[in-house]
Amino acid sequence: MKNTKEAKQLNRRSFLQVTALAGGGMMISLYAPKSLAQGPRGGGPGPQNTPQTYITINPNNTFTIIAKNPETGQGIRAALPQIIADELDVDWSQVTVQQADFDPKYGSQIEGGSTAIPTNYATMRQVGALGRTMMLNAAADNWGVPVTELTTASGVVTHTASRRTATYGSLAAKAATMPAPTNPVLKDPKDFKIIGKPIPGVDNMAIVTGKPAFSVDVNPPGMLHAVYEQCPVFGGRPVSANLDEIKKLPGVKHAFIVDRVQIQGGQGQGLVPGVAIVADNWWLAGVKANVDATHQNTGLAPVANTFEVWRIEVGATGAATFKRNGAVVGTSLANAVTTTINLTPVFAVCSRSAVNINLEVDYVLVQKVRL
Repeated sequence: MKNTKEAKQLNRRSFLQVTALAGGGMMISLYAPKSLAQGPRGGGPGPQNTPQTYITINPNNTFTIIAKNPETGQGIRAALPQIIADELDVDWSQVTVQQADFDPKYGSQIEGGSTAIPTNYATMRQVGALGRTMMLNAAADNWGVPVTELTTASGVVTHTASRRTATYGSLAAKAATMPAPTNPVLKDPKDFKIIGKPIPGVDNMAIVTGKPAFSVDVNPPGMLHAVYEQCPVFGGRPVSANLDEIKKLPGVKHAFIVDRVQIQGGQGQGLVPGVAIVADNWWLAGVKANVDATHQNTGLAPVANTFEVWRIEVGATGAATFKRNGAVVGTSLANAVTTTINLTPVFAVCSRSAVNINLEVDYVLVQKVRL
């Protein structure tokens, strides 16, 4: 591809670390200041002076690209590396995706909020473009030609006039000795070969053949299973439950009511009031121990009824009337299409398995417990 668009210079706010590897390969890492660090949602660059390694260029012209955010079925383990690979200008078939460890240098590494792409898109493009620019500079220096005469594709730099080519793998050792670029040029979106294309997830085949081990598959000796049934009313709280009956079931270790527990620092909703059951196995805790609780319905409304109906009605003259739960909330002279929209503050996420987490603890501190 030809360079068409210059990215914002990174020298004042972030910079590269290039590490030569034995055998001729190289690793490309990005430093970023704290001002670029992502907040509690999504996931952007990490703190300064902690290199985030994203690209490893192998001598055989294959590439290992880091997926910084966790994958829970939303496709981000493929999406973020694809952004890097497209700007690096390599084929997806040449790429191996490696999951990043949990490390503060990557900033927030959470799943949720649909923010991973918006907060990482520009940075991932820059990382890939930086790697491609380094390959172009190394080839130009080797051949004594201007960078503007070179093109890239499939991990190969080409000088059409002299019919010379060089793989990224063969250029990596040279590139590792050169100054890191500060003004990478981004691709024109019309030249994207991977971004926006229907490419299968990197783990699809392994998942459908049952190879990965999920947290529900983990069962070390002595592990207990906890199930939490929250109050079905927003803002409400359980005042009593059939705890004595549940505790009599063989295998049940604990059963108790928990009031709201706020997340440390006040971010997020925390643990809403409900009933917790701890037992030897999930079936006993989640199904057999049937919770019968009485709730103090001080909340807004039951979950099942917490929705609003917005309707746009268009009269014969084309004037639109906007209604919320039957009440008129506005009018418009513009033509519109009659439609009904149901809005609810509850996400109906249809997980293929129960949302869960494995914890290994030395002690448990439960706040505001009422037995």
